[in-house]
Amino acid sequence: MVPSHSYFFVSSLVLALASTIASCGRRPESCFDLASDSRLPGWFSLPAGVSRSNVTVHMCYYIDHDGRSSTFEMRTGSVKLAEARGTDRGLHPVTANTKPKAFEYPVYEVITVDRITEAVEHRRADAKFYVVDDPAIRRSLGVTN
Repeated sequence: MVPSHSYFFVSSLVLALASTIASCGRRPESCFDLASDSRLPGWFSLPAGVSRSNVTVHMCYYIDHDGRSSTFEMRTGSVKLAEARGTDRGLHPVTANTKPKAFEYPVYEVITVDRITEAVEHRRADAKFYVVDDPAIRRSLGVTN
């Protein structure tokens, strides 16, 4: 017969492991800010009386049991104006280069929020992202709206 403290230890270990696995899904993999010279993603619009120069957008990427996703928060100063959650296409970001070689910039993510799909560009290894307007890049990524 196994002592009761062993059951307690095993139960505690299983609960701790389950909690760790469950919580890992909602920790951001990485976060970025929309470059000030980029337009807003299509799922956001400016409220009356607010200019683009007064707005910031913060984005975080997540990887969890449902796949990859992104969250967006639009603010003016400390006031949250809007938030959105999107689904990221594929298993990883893509590059314009089709030959297999070392990771290189720019890299792109295709993200859909409420049936609006945008292409997001990371031009270099920094904390900024851009919404892609170039029709050739959007077409190559399959973004048609």
